[in-house]
Amino acid sequence: MSDTLYIAASAALDHQTRLEVLANNLANVNTAGFKADDVAFQVEYYTQPQGEDPPADAETEVDLERFPSQDDLPAAIILTGYTDFSGGPSRHTGNSLDVALEGNGFFSVNTPSGIQYTRQGSFTLDQDGRLVTSDGHLVMGEGGEITIEGQKVTIDEEGYINVDGNEIDRLAIVTFSDLKGLTKVGSSLFATTDSGQIPEPAEQAVVKQGFLENANVNAIRMMTDMIAEMRMVEAYQKIVQTADRATSDAVNTLGTIV
Repeated sequence: MSDTLYIAASAALDHQTRLEVLANNLANVNTAGFKADDVAFQVEYYTQPQGEDPPADAETEVDLERFPSQDDLPAAIILTGYTDFSGGPSRHTGNSLDVALEGNGFFSVNTPSGIQYTRQGSFTLDQDGRLVTSDGHLVMGEGGEITIEGQKVTIDEEGYINVDGNEIDRLAIVTFSDLKGLTKVGSSLFATTDSGQIPEPAEQAVVKQGFLENANVNAIRMMTDMIAEMRMVEAYQKIVQTADRATSDAVNTLGTIV
């Protein structure tokens, strides 16, 4: 495959990947607690040592802001995915078991895969009176499972839960020193990817009872970015087609001359 075909095809696939990520964001614009994703394009160059030929698979990162010299050979375009953890707008529901967070922090929930974390505060009670997520995962308090027996439930800004005037527990709201160590596992849940990631109490988080946090997705921006990405994919597809025709013409011409 010629360099032109390879570069254009690779770029088309990269922009197609970002298009899929943006489409997923748009599909979750109404999902409470959803955090938008995106990808960053990073070019890596191999700097050729004097008097040596570069190995085919060399990938040495260099300063991306400088223009590569004649001794710098493109090695790869790396796509790095990341999650935008900024807060989304709060929506009033009036449900006493709906809670939203302002500031950094996550609710702790007990899943079959262990403790995981979410910003989706659409809670309810199971048949045993335990506080659970919409998927049935147990919502954790500082004392463990939260069982509610009573009628009037109030949750203050610090996460303390009172039932009929009696304090029963406090929501286990945590944060992490490095949010890059969290990965999405579905249903607006996050899991730690590093065993060294230790949750810390989110002292600055503010709890809002009767509200839900909407997705931090700007629908108009997502649609605009998707249109731009589709045009990029189409442009690179045309380059591939043009390069393919040029190669075909060259082969046919060479065959005629011979």
